[in-house]
Amino acid sequence: MIKLEKEYDLVKGGETMEFLPKNGLIHAYAFSTGGLKLTTAGDNKEANAMLNEVLEALQLQNYELIDVKMSTTIGALGQTNIRFMILYK
Repeated sequence: MIKLEKEYDLVKGGETMEFLPKNGLIHAYAFSTGGLKLTTAGDNKEANAMLNEVLEALQLQNYELIDVKMSTTIGALGQTNIRFMILYK
């Protein structure tokens, strides 16, 4: 695993990003935003900031981004959990 010089506090619980070494294979990195309250437009600045931070970290390490997937679930009290999966090489 490659530890980044900068630690990223992405999700509740303080998960640190670690990416697999570049070896020509495609790898997946998944993370969750935890319970967020989305706006009526569905645009959540906190979720966008988390995703952008991961994408930036991958690009700064010269990884190739292959795909980004998103899924959502509605939890108690109307909170939304957003999960992202990023495929990178």
